[in-house]
Amino acid sequence: MDDVGTELQKMIQTHVATACDGALGADVPLGAGGLGMDSVAVVMLLLECEARWGVSFPAEMLEQPLTLGRMVNHLHNNDGKSAAS
Repeated sequence: MDDVGTELQKMIQTHVATACDGALGADVPLGAGGLGMDSVAVVMLLLECEARWGVSFPAEMLEQPLTLGRMVNHLHNNDGKSAAS
């Protein structure tokens, strides 16, 4: 996993109520059926990512289960684009 993925994985682990041992799989849902993050924790994570990387996360991303892999792909595909755009 690249530096963005590793840093994002650490950020996710700070928002997970239960212990998350080892590496987080790229396809594990962050919410129900996966890590069990509630909607508030997911929103806080997205806001933290927006502040860290300056990339906004559209609401449409939440129409499918949000995963580490989808977030990393979004960050790479929108690198250098302002969150205010």
